[in-house]
Amino acid sequence: MMYFRENGFYPFALDWKEQSNGRQIIPGLGIYFLHPDEGNWTVDEIERQINFIRAQGLAGEAHYRVKYLMDNTQELYDILEESYYTAPALQPAMPWIDNVPPTAPSNLSTEQQAEGYTLLRWQPSTDNDRRNAPTYVVYGSDTYPVDTSNPENILAQRVQGTEYIYAPIRPWAARKYFAVTATDRCGNESQACQL
Repeated sequence: MMYFRENGFYPFALDWKEQSNGRQIIPGLGIYFLHPDEGNWTVDEIERQINFIRAQGLAGEAHYRVKYLMDNTQELYDILEESYYTAPALQPAMPWIDNVPPTAPSNLSTEQQAEGYTLLRWQPSTDNDRRNAPTYVVYGSDTYPVDTSNPENILAQRVQGTEYIYAPIRPWAARKYFAVTATDRCGNESQACQL
């Protein structure tokens, strides 16, 4: 919760980063100050804070209160959607709890379905107990191998089974190659099974 601006925000965020002991720092931004009843901030202040957070390599940001985000106060929602949150993000790993990724899923296959849909199937990761059962991240790309470090290739995440139906929004731009990884509760991601 870093609901400050200018010199009340930047040194504070740097101090948290220095004292993080390898943990993620995700500053909470006071977007409620964008509303005229709450403060006199402009959306430029929030953008400067986000750019600073990214330049410092922090794990992301949170927005308080979500009401002001959903109400699109000073067009913040639109700005975030168009300029900052253009691709999905995976949960950052928490290596201080567990740093061992699950085994990779295997035997990825595809089957063409009606209306241009593609059914993906794979064999599950094998080394996790029921309490720490993995979920899966499905990636798609026009190039092989699929670059799983590029968030723009994420088609779905937190898939709980071993099947996924890919339904492209624009059939003429459908992805041709696929990859699946397993992630555990601590955000550790396995190697990819590629097709």
